[in-house]
Amino acid sequence: MAESNAGTDRDGWRTLRRRGLDLRRADAAALPFADGTFDIVVSTSAFEHIADVDGALREVARVLKPGGVAHIDIHLFTSLSGGHHLEWTWPERDETRTVPPWDHLRRNLYPVDYYLNRWREGDYWAGFQKHLAVKEWLPGRTEGQRYLTAESTRKANASVWM
Repeated sequence: MAESNAGTDRDGWRTLRRRGLDLRRADAAALPFADGTFDIVVSTSAFEHIADVDGALREVARVLKPGGVAHIDIHLFTSLSGGHHLEWTWPERDETRTVPPWDHLRRNLYPVDYYLNRWREGDYWAGFQKHLAVKEWLPGRTEGQRYLTAESTRKANASVWM
C-alpha cells in the first residue's frame, strides 16, 4: 500500500503494521516495488491530485503482474465537486453555500490549498490507453444539473473554461 496523504493517522499506521501490513509512503511516479508485484492496483479519487499522471500510470503498468487489473476511480476536475470545495462535496444537498457552482472552472475566487491537476476525462483516457489495456471505461456520476445556466452550458460546449 502506498500512501501519499501528509495528514495520515500515525496510530492507524502503527496498528496496521502490527497486523503485518507493509505500508509505505511513496511518489506515485516512482513506486518502491519490483516489476510485476501486484495482481491488482486500486486508486480511489487520488489521480486528480497527482502532478505526473503519465509517470503514475507508467508505474501502475510496471508494478502489475501480467494479466493484473487496475481499478482507478477519478474525481474529474470539471465536475461540480471537482474543485474539491467542502461546500460542494454533496452537490445535490440543499445547503447555503459561499462558493458559487463551478467556481474552480470560472474565476476561482475560492481556491483550495492542495494540488489539483485539472485533467479532463479525455486526458485520462489518452493516458490510460498509452500505458494500460483498458478493458472497461465506466461513466461516473452526474451532478449539478440544477445549477446549470444557459451561460455555463454554452461555455462548456465551447470548451472555453480554464
